[in-house]
Amino acid sequence: MSIFELALGLVIIVPLLAWWWLRRRTDSPDEKEVDRIDTLIGWPPQATRVLTTQERIAFGTLVRAL
Repeated sequence: MSIFELALGLVIIVPLLAWWWLRRRTDSPDEKEVDRIDTLIGWPPQATRVLTTQERIAFGTLVRAL
């Protein structure tokens, strides 16, 4: 590999790496906007069961036993 090819490769690689590094360091406006979304507003409440039917029956049995 000649000195010319090495220098040409560096001239191409170094600016690309610098551009990638600077772009990675700065936050894009989209990311900041996503971070500002409140969890309660971003996800509407949804009813869900904490225990399965069998677990609720077992829990009720334990409560009555105690």
